[in-house]
Amino acid sequence: MQSGASGYVCKQEDLSELVSAIKAVLSGYNYFPSEALNPVRGDEARCAELELFKSVNDRELMVLQLFAQGRTNKEIAKGMFLSNKTVSTYKKRLMQKLKAQSLVELIEMAKRNALV
Repeated sequence: MQSGASGYVCKQEDLSELVSAIKAVLSGYNYFPSEALNPVRGDEARCAELELFKSVNDRELMVLQLFAQGRTNKEIAKGMFLSNKTVSTYKKRLMQKLKAQSLVELIEMAKRNALV
């Protein structure tokens, strides 16, 4: 951005993302993903995130992986022979330990750290 770029697309993104970026820039807008605008998301942030995962036990990790696969509380409870309340407790603990504000944030963390 400091060098005058109007947009940025990571090479791992889909072709549709590139098309959207081109259309935005041609329309006079800038196109930068939130990761590019946030310089903290470098190696330091990834290391800090991995440190948080060290506090997660095996059962919680299994529940997180199932959430990331799109399973519901009921499905997880049935598959792991747990009560629905226990799964909710695991989710609450995961959000506290990983400092996440929502289930979506938990799932994104799991995907970023190759748990799915």
